[in-house]
Amino acid sequence: MARIILCLPLILLLGFTNVNGQITDTKVGENLLFTRLYAGVNSNIQVPIDSLETTNEVSFRIGAEAIWTLNQTFSFKSLGAVQANSARPTGSIATFEFITKISKTLQLNIGLLPGPVTKLRPNPISWQGHTELYAQTRLVGTEPGVVLKFNPKGKFYLSYGLFKQNGTWASLSRIQIGNLGLAGFYQTNREYFAVMDYTKGRFRMVTNYSSQFDEMAWGLFVPVSGKIVLYSDANYFFDSKESTVLRLGIRHHYANEKIPIRGFFALQYDFEGRYFTTQLMIHI
Repeated sequence: MARIILCLPLILLLGFTNVNGQITDTKVGENLLFTRLYAGVNSNIQVPIDSLETTNEVSFRIGAEAIWTLNQTFSFKSLGAVQANSARPTGSIATFEFITKISKTLQLNIGLLPGPVTKLRPNPISWQGHTELYAQTRLVGTEPGVVLKFNPKGKFYLSYGLFKQNGTWASLSRIQIGNLGLAGFYQTNREYFAVMDYTKGRFRMVTNYSSQFDEMAWGLFVPVSGKIVLYSDANYFFDSKESTVLRLGIRHHYANEKIPIRGFFALQYDFEGRYFTTQLMIHI
């Protein structure tokens, strides 16, 4: 029965609406551009249906992403974020990359940076990155490497990267055709990973497979009105033939037009853990 409920959002492919509220493209001086500025608070209360002994968790994330342009050919890009969590140790993320524009359509990035697979994951300097689904967290994070990007005019994008990840070297690639993104990597130890992401407005579907864990994970966001979004999150281990994540939830987004305050209320049920979660998200 739980599996049937999980699949219900798949048939609710209704109208799509964009969600804004992220502070972007703030110029400081002639050559420095803050592409993203973010601060958000995420509050969760878990209520088990058998004991009703509630637990709560609150996280605060703040971060920025910036580009320093030297000239038309060379630039530097970096981001940094810190997250304080009431139930876990404080975490952080940082990237730094040197960018060379070889031509109008070809670009080379070198440094500690998100690779082609990671680019299909929500940006950590955003509320989407602050509230990722389990399926989205399965994508690899920032690693040292080099990426060659080919981006002609139109809705086509192609990138290839060579990265040091999980203690070994890996080849990563991504192709973007309109709203559809396909990416994956193959490591020298023969482990591989593949992901498909389709995004249009508030609708988003992500599916991925990891050979290392023999695991498939998928997540789905489906808008049902201008402010309400249904979502599901699940995984399945083929080796052990079990699922450890199976969640269904609903979000009600809100926004203040006078000040840059955005966020959502959410109610989620975890079929594996047998508990409800109430969530409040506030961000600028």
